[in-house]
Amino acid sequence: MSAKSARFPDRPRPGPLLPGLLLVAGILMAGGGAWMMLSGSAKREAERAEALSRVSPEQFADLAAGTAVLIEGWLVALEPPGPQGFVVYRREVFRGYEKSGADKGREQWSMQGVFTPAIAVERGGARVAVTNQDYRLTSWPHVWRSEPVPSLPTLNHVSERLSGLKAGDFVTLDGRVTRDAGGPALNATAIFGGDTAAYLASLREDIVTLKIVGGLLAFFGSMLGLVGAWWLKGVGSSKSGTVPARKFSSPGSAR
Repeated sequence: MSAKSARFPDRPRPGPLLPGLLLVAGILMAGGGAWMMLSGSAKREAERAEALSRVSPEQFADLAAGTAVLIEGWLVALEPPGPQGFVVYRREVFRGYEKSGADKGREQWSMQGVFTPAIAVERGGARVAVTNQDYRLTSWPHVWRSEPVPSLPTLNHVSERLSGLKAGDFVTLDGRVTRDAGGPALNATAIFGGDTAAYLASLREDIVTLKIVGGLLAFFGSMLGLVGAWWLKGVGSSKSGTVPARKFSSPGSAR
């Protein structure tokens, strides 16, 4: 008596979509990392700042409009200060902890905004006003965090964090001389909590940081791309695109 057998339908192999996505993501990540390492943007920014004139407010009136400068002085608030006496600051809200991966247990904060009001700097009896409010906050020597409080209806414990500058802080402003109704003023691109030497040192540190981050992205992107390429090659090597059908003999079949 012939053996009875059961035949299961052919099962399709995984398509090339997922390995293709891995390959593309790897190429993009590696390319972005390589660009970060080789672009030289951080180096050019540091060289630009190091070439600027370094002035104090009492020297400011003699400068021609359009002159790019670094100016040091004490921060003056031209508007009422924000919470906890902050003048230029960023606000973040606590969102919990990382639940998995290498960063498990790490705090998660969500940026709610950066506040850049009207300000001025003064030193030696002279004051220079900043005419714009789209300058960048590049350091935050003061940090304040609220006590966690329950947030209804989820009863999550919410905390906020403020970080930035307060009135009276010694700061460096990076910008260009301009003129307004009150005389010489500054159109600022960035504000830093500290003197010009510390500001320039932070820009040089950015060069190293960018190379490290770029190198890591390039490495992991290359690994991801290799996995995608290997997987894609395996999928493409199948001629039929299906897993061969499996036959199972009936338990009661004759030999």
